[in-house]
Amino acid sequence: MTGLDASLAIGQGRRVVLACAGAGTAALAALQSTPGCSRLLLEAVVPYGHLSLDRWLGELLKSHASAEAARAMAWRAWRRATELHHGLPGPVGVSCCAALATDRERKGQDRAHFGWCDGLNCRTWTMVLDKSLDRSGQELLVSQALLRLLAGPDSAALPNEDPATVASPLTEVFSGTRLWARIELDGAIRSDPVPQLVVSGSFNPLHAGHVGLARAAEKVSGRRAVYELTAVNADKPPMEPAEVLWRSRQFHGVGALVVTRLSTFAAKADAMPGAIFVVGFDTAARVLESRFYPEKTGGLKGALDHLRERCCSFLVAGRATEAGVFHGFDHLQVPAMAEGLFAPIPDALFRLDLSSTDIRKKHKTC
Repeated sequence: MTGLDASLAIGQGRRVVLACAGAGTAALAALQSTPGCSRLLLEAVVPYGHLSLDRWLGELLKSHASAEAARAMAWRAWRRATELHHGLPGPVGVSCCAALATDRERKGQDRAHFGWCDGLNCRTWTMVLDKSLDRSGQELLVSQALLRLLAGPDSAALPNEDPATVASPLTEVFSGTRLWARIELDGAIRSDPVPQLVVSGSFNPLHAGHVGLARAAEKVSGRRAVYELTAVNADKPPMEPAEVLWRSRQFHGVGALVVTRLSTFAAKADAMPGAIFVVGFDTAARVLESRFYPEKTGGLKGALDHLRERCCSFLVAGRATEAGVFHGFDHLQVPAMAEGLFAPIPDALFRLDLSSTDIRKKHKTC
C-alpha cells in the first residue's frame, strides 16, 4: 500500500501507545518501516476481535466501532503509555476503531473513529467512509488520517471532531469543578468510591516509608489504604497538572491514588466523610496547634468537633525529627477535646526513619 508518510508523526517528539481495532494497521506498518519510529512509538496493540478488545479494555462495549469505543481505547492506551514512559513531555494514547467494507451487508455507515488522550482530556473524531471504495481503499484513507492524528491533534486535515470532548474526573480536579478523583492501581481514573483510609503526602518521591505506613495502617484499621496527593497546598503554590501526572505514575502497581484540591483536614473531612487519615507525629502535632484555628471560626475545638461530626479520625505513626530524635504517639499531647480522634500505629508495627527530603538530598549529592 502506498501514499503513507509517517515521517511527520515521528518528528513531533511525543511518545505514543497506539491501539487499532478494525483498521489503521497500514499506518502502523508505515511507522515501523520509517527510521526513527522508536522515538514515537512505545507500543502498538491490535485487539481485533470483539472479545479481545473487551478484555483489553476491561469492559464490555455496546459498539466496537464508535466514538465511545475510540475514547475508551485512547484512555487505556494512555494508561499503558504512563507505565512505559518515564520522561517529559507526557505520553499520549492514540486509538482507531472502524467498520470497513466487509463480505456481508452492513445496514449502517462504513466509518472510522479516532481517539487522542493525554491524561487530562480525550478527543475523538469520526470519519464516514465512501461505500463505493473497496476495503483496501478505505484502509488507506483511515491510515492516512491516523498518521495525521499522530502528527498532532489540531491538524486541519483531520476528520470532523466529535462535539463532546469528555474530560476525565482528574481534569475536573485541575479545573476546580471537582474536589477529588481516584487513579486506581491499574491507572484507571474514577470518581468513586470515597476513600476510607487516606495516606497523604507530596510523594516527591514515593518511597518505602509511605508504602510501609499504608500497610501498617491497613492492619490496624482493617481498611484498604488510598494515597492522597493534593494539587492545592495551604503553604505552597498550586501544583501544575503535568507535575501531578508525573508523580502519579509512581503508584502504578503500588496502590490507588486520590488527587485532590483539599488543603486542610476540615476540607478533606467534608469530601471524605468517615475517613481515617494516616499521618506522622509531626503532622498530628500541627493538627493540634491552636494557632492554626481562628477563634472566630470556633478555634481548635470547633475544628475537632467538625472532624467528629464527619466521623473522621487519625492514625498516628511515630517519626524522627531532623535532629534524629524519635517521637512516638506517647509524646503527642492530645487534649481532652480531641478524645477518640487520635489512635496510634504501634512502633513495633511500623517505624522507618526515612523522608522524601532526605532522599532528594542524597540524589543531589550522587
